[in-house]
Amino acid sequence: MSNQVLLWGTFIVPWLTLFFMKKEEIKRYMPTALITLAVLQIVLQVGISTGLWVIRETTFPLVMIPTYTYGVFPVLTMWLFKFTYGHFWIFEAVEVVVNLGYVLILMPWLDSRGIIVFNAPVISFFIATGLGILFYVYQMWQEDTLASAEGYRFSMEPELAAARKPLSKDKDDKDKQ
Repeated sequence: MSNQVLLWGTFIVPWLTLFFMKKEEIKRYMPTALITLAVLQIVLQVGISTGLWVIRETTFPLVMIPTYTYGVFPVLTMWLFKFTYGHFWIFEAVEVVVNLGYVLILMPWLDSRGIIVFNAPVISFFIATGLGILFYVYQMWQEDTLASAEGYRFSMEPELAAARKPLSKDKDDKDKQ
């Protein structure tokens, strides 16, 4: 299998797995997946500029960023939250296992294929684990924000009910003046 097929597969196939996730769950966890994309782009750029890793092969038009950061990472984050959100220690245990697999198995394999040169596995493990905690806190904040927004919407109902009352007749209005 060529590296290009592998890279495009890691971009497309994860997004196709979302057909197996409920629409409500996708809406619930998509903000965290998007923040994952944004933060990982920053981390990757810092890692590239400091020499933690060197990207040797990418796909056009995603120059200098491996496609799995646009596919595997955000979608895996959504699936991880789907199965573990609400149980922080289970989430963190799964996160550590996934990060160890990423650092000890996947990255050396990608290095052997000539896709990426991986110079700092220990630092990358701690970065990935710290980011997992950050994303969990973000999801908690996101859910609290959504819950308070729903509470605010329901508190408006009495005011809207008062606004729906019919207007008084013209005769009554003239008498009050």
